[in-house]
Amino acid sequence: LKRAQYFVDRDLISDALQEVYSFPNPSAELIKLRDELLTNVCVQKEPN
Repeated sequence: LKRAQYFVDRDLISDALQEVYSFPNPSAELIKLRDELLTNVCVQKEPN
């Protein structure tokens, strides 16, 4: 989880996703982080 958070903190989202999906039996906290990452990546932002 710390490694994934490290990548998130540095806006290295693809690396963070790779990290959170590398665990065969993720914890509830890791699943939550994974879901949040996917939501942030998949949500299209409105142009200014």
